[in-house]
Amino acid sequence: MTTDNAMIQTNEHTATMPQPTIIKPPTGAQRRAAIVREARRYIGCPFRLHGREARTGIDCAWLIVTSARACGYPCTGLDEMFTVRGNARQLYGAMIHRAFERVPKAEARAGDVLLLTSKPGTAHIALMSERTPQTIIHAIGHPYMKVVEQPYRMPLARAVFGCQAVTWESITAEVFRFRDVD
Repeated sequence: MTTDNAMIQTNEHTATMPQPTIIKPPTGAQRRAAIVREARRYIGCPFRLHGREARTGIDCAWLIVTSARACGYPCTGLDEMFTVRGNARQLYGAMIHRAFERVPKAEARAGDVLLLTSKPGTAHIALMSERTPQTIIHAIGHPYMKVVEQPYRMPLARAVFGCQAVTWESITAEVFRFRDVD
């Protein structure tokens, strides 16, 4: 038997070796879409602060972590978000910077993580979806107590945020993108 490039010569016949299949890794947009699809599976699950099980309740951080992990993104170090005490915005921000890159608010797109703050020292995170008009998916306490998908520009309940009229967009402090998704 002699080998010549992609041909194999045998006594019985000559066969062409098959070309290797090149599998392209998913694009950033495809990975972000997968994370959003996974998060959407949790809609309706109960909210529980520091919760880690869909059956008993999850919080905003675990929704992001578990959705991303299901899509192959490790989210290393983000488990610490469940023990945040003190200035939540400062602590969340520091932890998020380790796993994500900050992007301008105007460039937010599906699969990005939004750091939301309604008053000093508070923080909440949500996932931007691909829908138009823009929506966010998040696990929220009062008044919903579950994972929901809501319009990003929806006027929010004054009972929750005091007398000022706000939207999720208006309380978005920072936007982050998974570092190795693009």
